[in-house]
Amino acid sequence: MKRLIILSIFATITATGIILTGRGNPLKGESLIPQQELRDIKMKISYEGGDLWRLEASRILIDNNNIATIFNPDLISESRKLSLKAQRGIYEIDTGRAEIKDDVVIKLPDGSIARLNSLTIENGNLRSNDPVRVVKQNITITGKGVEADRSGNLKILKDVKVEIR
Repeated sequence: MKRLIILSIFATITATGIILTGRGNPLKGESLIPQQELRDIKMKISYEGGDLWRLEASRILIDNNNIATIFNPDLISESRKLSLKAQRGIYEIDTGRAEIKDDVVIKLPDGSIARLNSLTIENGNLRSNDPVRVVKQNITITGKGVEADRSGNLKILKDVKVEIR
């Protein structure tokens, strides 16, 4: 389940960057307009294995440094019953590095909801030094910092507490 989150988020952000910049477009000589703006974005992205994702965002700005700022990103996998919402995301198109910021909420297939302030995805690895809180029914897990690798190994880095009500 945790592997699913990491790989899905990374793949969706990477595909979004490719789509938004027109990379892979057979037309040569095209360059980015110094500031591109897209509004009310609703995109469907499919991957090998049949995964279908939706990206919805209120606005995306792409500057001439190949930085895409995504406002109110909402990534949804209907097949896997998984979603990620935040106030903002910053995607560095040239490096593939992404920062998801401000009130990040991840809804997991088992009904758990994870909340943290920000996370970074770089080279397929997810990392955050922020406090994290995962809630499902009467169980709450809190800690500080989280990291995961490409194979989906996830760990809360320190101060882990489990509360059962």
